[in-house]
Amino acid sequence: MHLVRHVHQGLLQHDARHPSSQQVEPVGAPPRLDLAIEEYRALREDLQVTSCDTNLLIALWRAGRHREVEDLARTLPGSAEVHPWLLAAVAMLENTGACYERIGGGVATEREARGLLSQLAADLSNARFHKDGVIEKSVAIWPIDRLGFLCLQPAQAQSDAGRIGDLCAVSYAIRDLPVNGKTVRCLMRGCRESSVTFKALENAELRPLITRQDDSDEPVAFGVVSFMARPKSRDPAGQWIDWTPTGSTGPEAFDVCLVLARRNLIAKLQRPADWDGEGTAAILLGAPSAVRRNPNLEVYSTLIPFGNHDHPPATKP
Repeated sequence: MHLVRHVHQGLLQHDARHPSSQQVEPVGAPPRLDLAIEEYRALREDLQVTSCDTNLLIALWRAGRHREVEDLARTLPGSAEVHPWLLAAVAMLENTGACYERIGGGVATEREARGLLSQLAADLSNARFHKDGVIEKSVAIWPIDRLGFLCLQPAQAQSDAGRIGDLCAVSYAIRDLPVNGKTVRCLMRGCRESSVTFKALENAELRPLITRQDDSDEPVAFGVVSFMARPKSRDPAGQWIDWTPTGSTGPEAFDVCLVLARRNLIAKLQRPADWDGEGTAAILLGAPSAVRRNPNLEVYSTLIPFGNHDHPPATKP
């Protein structure tokens, strides 16, 4: 506490030497964050500390690894000055801003997750199993599974020209999209209308149809760190177990787990490798086993029934 009081006094003295720093107001930040953010920016400029350095230090501080923050701070330019000043700036920014960002980012993330899970539940409940459907289990550190199946879709979900029935092919797959010069990992939903679906069935080309990317595919979730959809069936005792493919009977349900990054973390994951958890991004994402304790990630999981296990007709209705 003595160190914190000492450094806080130093921050106030630093602010007096930089009166112009008080003239800048961060857009969208509550008034109580102004002082901390402006002091933080001024310190970074004076001490020539890069954004990458400070992002790393904040992530370590947030994880409770304060000793590592101190060790790293001593290696930065101007280490004689940067050590106490930067520690104070990191602590102030983390403590005053985390609550505000967590509330705002959490509401938007939850709304998006609920919308996706509702859409996925509607699709799976109207699904029809086919041996050429796609159920791909990812083995990545942060899994990104792929789904593709036949599904009954209402008339309003298809165009007049493309609709000859209700049976369509629906897919869910991850894609990295460029947004303002950065990479944002999204979950895409594709829907192939009944006319092309029946043609693919007649020509035994359902799998290529499902796995092919199309300009009509739409992002249904942004900032996706992980998407798991694991097929399940029941054993004779009625317990859920992993589904074993038979070629004729599909799973009874999908165990779905969705991990979304909050908006403050999305801004820091700029390359595909970052979303994979490589390099310094591994610190920001943390370990998958501790995902529910990471304040920058939201986890949503549910068990969704799979509609029908029979093969669909391969002819037009």
